[in-house]
Amino acid sequence: MGAMGKSRVLFGVLSALVIVSAASAGGSSTPGVTAKQILIGGTTPLSGPASAYAAVANGGHLMRPMIVRGETDADGNLVREYSPEVIRELTASQADLQTMRIGAREVVTTGHATNIGALRVPGALSGKTGTAEFGTPTSQGVLPFHSWFVAYLPSKAGATDADLAIVTFTYSAVVRGNVSLEVIKYFFQEYFNLDQDLRREFQVNAN
Repeated sequence: MGAMGKSRVLFGVLSALVIVSAASAGGSSTPGVTAKQILIGGTTPLSGPASAYAAVANGGHLMRPMIVRGETDADGNLVREYSPEVIRELTASQADLQTMRIGAREVVTTGHATNIGALRVPGALSGKTGTAEFGTPTSQGVLPFHSWFVAYLPSKAGATDADLAIVTFTYSAVVRGNVSLEVIKYFFQEYFNLDQDLRREFQVNAN
């Protein structure tokens, strides 16, 4: 699965969805762009979480970013395929990475993202919510915040065979709940053509 970026207005706020392969260089079932192929470096809002969680998901391999599968001729035939390249191995122990993967699964089954766990996807959906405050406090003294959600789909909790990882960043998500979670929920509903719609309605707080 190649990297893909989308931006859309959902529930009145701007969200950005990035999809990457979470497979490692040696274990991908999908040709072309694999493992953590999002702009790495920690300087762009979509880079760090997608790259970091994909590395956790695949067992600790941080890959060089790739945004295209290769080069084609005028007829669209692939004439040169780019190979995934490991930048480095994470220094965290395999035991610690396993703990993180189990924790990411429990976020979906028992944590803040339990609603998405009802999706009938082929695997043990795992992920992590996040927020980041910014800007000027509202009239109630509350800072606005951005919301995040990172998800990946291994075959079972803790496994390192996920080949799909997704991160959503939502700018100024001034609503109750996690809008980024809703974006990823909608993506999975469409991607797997599920006969489900678990999206929530949000009331934007303009104060």
